[in-house]
Amino acid sequence: MRDTALFTALRTVLLAGLALSDAPTTEVKRASQATQIGADTGPTVYFQKMMDRDLGSPQRKHIWDDETSDYVNAQIQKVATSFQIMGIHRLAVTDEGMTASDLANEARAILQSDDAIAAFLAVDVGVERVTQVRNSVFTDGQDQYEFSPSFDFVLTHDQVTFSRTPGAVAFEVDIKRV
Repeated sequence: MRDTALFTALRTVLLAGLALSDAPTTEVKRASQATQIGADTGPTVYFQKMMDRDLGSPQRKHIWDDETSDYVNAQIQKVATSFQIMGIHRLAVTDEGMTASDLANEARAILQSDDAIAAFLAVDVGVERVTQVRNSVFTDGQDQYEFSPSFDFVLTHDQVTFSRTPGAVAFEVDIKRV
């Protein structure tokens, strides 16, 4: 599965879960997008791909294609892709409602839910691990302290690469005595 398909599956699962939660208007976006200018002001869950890790050795399959007289070679590698999710929700001290930490915890619960696991399995993606939410503090552009809750999780999927090998057109038998 390529990154864009994996991102779409993840975003779909999170949006479906958030729609049923206490935060139905929460946006789900990829972090560090090329077209993004500034941070969102409403409740937002950002996700970012951290790394890919191969699991085991690739499986190889070779299938004969009668139409082209070629071998179609498939290399299937099981991959564990690590992501980080961050919750952002700027609230004044007197505001009520979900905090950024609440958003991160909600996203964490969604990823571990039976509905999310079933939705991922429907597109051949597995949930390997979801970590605890950490809540780091930073100073924003207005010298105010803000929290940046985040957690990591790992999705497993197959990375498939195809190639073709031309078949032998003709061969000549030439057995010689030694």
